[in-house]
Amino acid sequence: MSKYYGDIAEDETIRIPFNTFNSDGASVTVTDLATTDVEISKDGTVLGDPDAGVTLSLNHSADTGAHLVIIDTNSDAQYVTGSDYQVKLIGITVDTQTLNVFIGSFSIENRFMRGTDGANTTVPDAAGVAPTAVENRQEMDSNSTQLAAIALDTGTTLENRQVAILADVTGLNGDAMRGTDGANTTVPDAAGTAASLHSTTDGLITTVDTVVDAIKVVTDNLADSATTIVSGTVAATAASTTIFFSDDVTEATADHYNGRIVIFTSGALQNQATDITDYELSGGEGKFTVTALTETPANDDTFVIV
Repeated sequence: MSKYYGDIAEDETIRIPFNTFNSDGASVTVTDLATTDVEISKDGTVLGDPDAGVTLSLNHSADTGAHLVIIDTNSDAQYVTGSDYQVKLIGITVDTQTLNVFIGSFSIENRFMRGTDGANTTVPDAAGVAPTAVENRQEMDSNSTQLAAIALDTGTTLENRQVAILADVTGLNGDAMRGTDGANTTVPDAAGTAASLHSTTDGLITTVDTVVDAIKVVTDNLADSATTIVSGTVAATAASTTIFFSDDVTEATADHYNGRIVIFTSGALQNQATDITDYELSGGEGKFTVTALTETPANDDTFVIV
């Protein structure tokens, strides 16, 4: 799955990792990958020099199947602020399969907190005069003079100030501020309690926690289900629309996969599914009997059992 790697500053270097696996999910190396196999697009259009500024780190740190595409955006005039860039690998060979795959994307000064001209934002000083530009990601000390400049009246808490501001607003009971049920909205007076604000916030936090817990249950169940999926390859042994053999799924127990579903992931039967009615080990290969397919599985077709 292609991932967005963030909004970087102009002329920075970005590193995009990717991995290579075989059909069993094991890490494998890629020996024929070159920078010319990397294609970079700017806002959806391929660069004139598609691999500008690219270097590769294959089997990074001597770890098989773990690689890095390294892009120096200071190396070429094609990398400019205010644009998004997409990174794709073209025609690479992994486990005898040819792949074209997007591995990531990034942008250069094209997101929030930057001025419309691409310059860094500035922070006003205590007198309201903008000083020299500061980096957007600079952390400001809580005791800095910039924060002091935007502090509220001495001795007034943020909660009390909020209530006072709401009490000073006029005209909020008019038609322009009607709720979805047609009733006018209301404005708390100066004596409105901050407790009501706390109550609303606490209720929202409780709701969010409940939703997050529910999502975790679903993702945990999906993770557990994924561990039961079996990948396989059709063997060269003669097959039919109801029988095929596999040389890499060789479970010895008869009927082991009965009742499960097989889905083909390549070949003429790609994306077709059927149920397994019988299974046995025959001549060192897994023999599958299934409800009739539309075509006979071919040698090296891949499939998964779910």
